[in-house]
Formats: sequence, structure tokens, C-alpha cells
Amino acid sequence: MPAFERLKNLFRNEQTPEDPGSRSVPGILLRDNSDWKELLRRSRERPVVLFKHSTSCGVSQQILQEFNEFASRNESIAYGIVNVVEDRSLSDTIAAAMRIRHESPQAIVIENELPVWHASHWSITAKELEEAVLR
Repeated sequence: MPAFERLKNLFRNEQTPEDPGSRSVPGILLRDNSDWKELLRRSRERPVVLFKHSTSCGVSQQILQEFNEFASRNESIAYGIVNVVEDRSLSDTIAAAMRIRHESPQAIVIENELPVWHASHWSITAKELEEAVLR
């Protein structure tokens, strides 16, 4: 199953059967503070990428393709996804914790529980994400 389809299902919080030999994107659909804490815990082991996605925004849908391109080439990276329309209070909690003003779409690279890079809207590209994670 292509990474994009796995991410779309992850956004919907659905489980998907995997094709033999394929690897799923190690993502967490963040729904509450315990999910957020788990993503932060993972950032102590390796960089994680948080993607704030608006399910009602055309720009966010287009940027999701860039995120997917990055994810398909970097499946060992841990990802967290927040659907900001459905889980706005969690998105606001994350913005306060990271001290980064909320925008969507928005990508944040987190290492050791601290933001090391962030971008929003058209500044989020597969290339920029790769450069941010590989710094």
C-alpha cells in the first residue's frame, strides 16, 4: 500500500492491512495529551516530525503531498499528525509547549523534546523536511 494511502488512513485513525514486505509509516495520530507525550518521548531517541493538518483546507491537502513524498523516502522517521479542525485544543497545547504560533499546515521537527525547525504553508516541501531532519 503506498505511503500516501497509509497516511490518509492514519489521519482517519483507521487500521490498514499491510502488503507483504511493505513497511508502514511509523506515525501516531495525536488525539490527546498522552499521544503528544508519546511523540515527545520518541524525540529523545531520534528526530520526529509533527505535521499539523487541516482537513478543511485546500492548501493543507496540497502540502500533504509534499509531506507524503518526504515520508515515503524516510520511513524510519517517527511522525505525529494532528488534525487541527478535529483536535484544535491539542494543537493549541502543542503550540504553547513548542512556543511556536499555530498555523496549518505546519511541520515541526522535534529532537530531545525541543523544536529544531518549523515551517508552514508553502515553505513545507519534501526537500526542506529532509534537510531539517538530516541536519
